[in-house]
Amino acid sequence: NNYIFGSDGERINVYNLIGEIQACPSLRNKPKLFFIQACRATHTDVPAVSSDGPKTVPPVVNKDADVAIFWATTRSQSAYRSPRDGSWFIASIHKVFTAEAHRLDLVNMMYKVTHIVTEMEGRESSSGETVRQCVETSLQMRGAVYFNVE
Repeated sequence: NNYIFGSDGERINVYNLIGEIQACPSLRNKPKLFFIQACRATHTDVPAVSSDGPKTVPPVVNKDADVAIFWATTRSQSAYRSPRDGSWFIASIHKVFTAEAHRLDLVNMMYKVTHIVTEMEGRESSSGETVRQCVETSLQMRGAVYFNVE
Protein backbone atom coordinates (compact mmCIF):
# COMPACT_ATOMS: atom_id res chain seq x y z
CA ASN A 1 0.00 0.00 0.00
CA ASN A 2 2.77 2.49 0.75
CA TYR A 3 5.55 0.70 -1.11
CA ILE A 4 6.78 0.93 -4.67
CA PHE A 5 9.16 -1.47 -6.36
CA GLY A 6 12.23 -0.30 -8.25
CA SER A 7 13.48 -1.84 -11.47
CA ASP A 8 15.89 -3.84 -9.29
CA GLY A 9 12.95 -5.50 -7.49
CA GLU A 10 13.72 -3.72 -4.22
CA ARG A 11 10.83 -2.05 -2.45
CA ILE A 12 10.87 1.33 -0.78
CA ASN A 13 8.29 3.04 1.38
CA VAL A 14 6.96 6.01 -0.59
CA TYR A 15 6.76 8.16 2.53
CA ASN A 16 10.40 7.42 3.40
CA LEU A 17 11.40 8.42 -0.14
CA ILE A 18 9.34 11.61 0.10
CA GLY A 19 10.91 12.31 3.50
CA GLU A 20 14.39 12.12 1.97
CA ILE A 21 13.37 14.53 -0.77
CA GLN A 22 11.80 16.88 1.80
CA ALA A 23 15.11 16.88 3.70
CA CYS A 24 16.95 18.32 0.68
CA PRO A 25 17.87 21.91 1.66
CA SER A 26 17.71 23.22 -1.92
CA LEU A 27 14.06 22.09 -2.20
CA ARG A 28 12.88 23.72 1.02
CA ASN A 29 9.91 26.07 0.47
CA LYS A 30 9.45 24.77 -3.09
CA PRO A 31 6.58 22.59 -4.29
CA LYS A 32 7.32 18.88 -4.36
CA LEU A 33 4.78 17.01 -6.50
CA PHE A 34 4.46 13.24 -6.62
CA PHE A 35 2.22 11.45 -9.12
CA ILE A 36 2.29 7.75 -8.27
CA GLN A 37 0.90 5.37 -10.88
CA ALA A 38 0.77 2.09 -9.00
CA CYS A 39 -1.70 -0.47 -7.76
CA ARG A 40 -2.24 -0.38 -4.03
CA ALA A 41 -4.07 -3.71 -3.78
CA THR A 42 -2.65 -6.64 -1.87
CA HIS A 43 -1.86 -9.37 -4.36
CA THR A 44 -0.48 -12.80 -3.62
CA ASP A 45 1.90 -12.52 -6.60
CA VAL A 46 3.86 -9.60 -5.12
CA PRO A 47 7.50 -10.73 -4.90
CA ALA A 48 8.83 -11.41 -1.43
CA VAL A 49 11.61 -9.06 -0.39
CA SER A 50 13.79 -8.68 2.64
CA SER A 51 14.44 -5.32 4.22
CA ASP A 52 16.60 -3.80 6.92
CA GLY A 53 13.59 -1.68 7.88
CA PRO A 54 12.67 1.88 7.08
CA LYS A 55 15.36 4.53 6.84
CA THR A 56 15.22 7.32 9.35
CA VAL A 57 15.23 10.85 8.00
CA PRO A 58 16.65 13.70 10.08
CA PRO A 59 14.07 16.31 11.04
CA VAL A 60 13.90 19.40 8.84
CA VAL A 61 12.17 22.65 9.65
CA ASN A 62 8.92 22.93 7.69
CA LYS A 63 9.43 19.49 6.16
CA ASP A 64 5.72 18.78 5.76
CA ALA A 65 4.92 21.95 3.82
CA ASP A 66 4.70 22.27 0.07
CA VAL A 67 4.11 18.61 -0.71
CA ALA A 68 1.40 17.16 -2.94
CA ILE A 69 0.99 13.41 -3.40
CA PHE A 70 -1.40 12.05 -5.99
CA TRP A 71 -1.96 8.30 -5.97
CA ALA A 72 -3.60 6.66 -9.00
CA THR A 73 -5.97 4.88 -6.63
CA THR A 74 -7.00 4.61 -3.01
CA ARG A 75 -5.39 2.35 -0.45
CA SER A 76 -5.81 -1.39 -1.03
CA GLN A 77 -7.26 -0.89 -4.53
CA SER A 78 -6.04 -1.68 -8.03
CA ALA A 79 -5.09 0.94 -10.61
CA TYR A 80 -6.51 0.21 -14.03
CA ARG A 81 -5.41 0.82 -17.57
CA SER A 82 -6.93 0.70 -21.02
CA PRO A 83 -5.15 -1.51 -23.57
CA ARG A 84 -5.52 1.37 -26.05
CA ASP A 85 -5.03 4.49 -23.89
CA GLY A 86 -2.89 3.22 -21.00
CA SER A 87 -3.31 4.18 -17.35
CA TRP A 88 -6.63 5.83 -16.53
CA PHE A 89 -4.80 8.13 -14.09
CA ILE A 90 -1.93 9.18 -16.36
CA ALA A 91 -4.20 9.56 -19.42
CA SER A 92 -6.53 11.80 -17.38
CA ILE A 93 -3.62 13.91 -16.11
CA HIS A 94 -2.40 14.35 -19.69
CA LYS A 95 -5.87 15.30 -20.94
CA VAL A 96 -6.58 17.82 -18.18
CA PHE A 97 -3.11 19.37 -17.97
CA THR A 98 -2.93 19.79 -21.76
CA ALA A 99 -6.31 21.55 -21.82
CA GLU A 100 -6.18 23.52 -18.56
CA ALA A 101 -2.59 24.26 -17.46
CA HIS A 102 -2.72 27.72 -19.08
CA ARG A 103 -5.54 28.81 -16.74
CA LEU A 104 -5.97 26.49 -13.72
CA ASP A 105 -3.77 25.73 -10.75
CA LEU A 106 -2.62 22.21 -9.85
CA VAL A 107 -5.33 21.51 -7.26
CA ASN A 108 -8.19 22.48 -9.56
CA MET A 109 -6.71 20.43 -12.39
CA MET A 110 -6.45 17.44 -10.07
CA TYR A 111 -10.13 17.89 -9.08
CA LYS A 112 -10.91 17.46 -12.77
CA VAL A 113 -8.58 14.44 -13.06
CA THR A 114 -10.26 12.81 -10.04
CA HIS A 115 -13.70 13.44 -11.55
CA ILE A 116 -12.70 11.85 -14.87
CA VAL A 117 -11.10 8.81 -13.23
CA THR A 118 -14.05 8.18 -10.89
CA GLU A 119 -16.43 8.25 -13.88
CA MET A 120 -14.42 5.59 -15.73
CA GLU A 121 -15.59 2.01 -15.70
CA GLY A 122 -13.96 -1.15 -16.93
CA ARG A 123 -14.26 -4.91 -16.81
CA GLU A 124 -11.83 -7.12 -14.93
CA SER A 125 -10.28 -9.33 -17.64
CA SER A 126 -10.36 -12.53 -15.59
CA SER A 127 -13.78 -12.24 -13.89
CA GLY A 128 -15.67 -9.78 -16.09
CA GLU A 129 -16.53 -7.85 -12.92
CA THR A 130 -17.18 -4.10 -13.29
CA VAL A 131 -14.30 -2.07 -11.84
CA ARG A 132 -13.78 1.58 -10.92
CA GLN A 133 -11.09 3.56 -9.16
CA CYS A 134 -10.66 6.88 -7.38
CA VAL A 135 -7.57 9.08 -7.11
CA GLU A 136 -6.24 9.66 -3.59
CA THR A 137 -4.76 13.06 -2.86
CA SER A 138 -2.68 14.35 0.03
CA LEU A 139 -2.03 18.10 0.05
CA GLN A 140 0.15 20.20 2.31
CA MET A 141 0.51 23.09 -0.11
CA ARG A 142 0.78 26.64 1.24
CA GLY A 143 -0.30 28.22 -2.01
CA ALA A 144 -1.48 27.61 -5.54
CA VAL A 145 0.87 26.00 -8.07
CA TYR A 146 0.60 27.08 -11.71
CA PHE A 147 2.54 25.45 -14.55
CA ASN A 148 2.05 28.01 -17.32
CA VAL A 149 2.14 31.57 -16.10
CA GLU A 150 1.28 34.13 -18.76
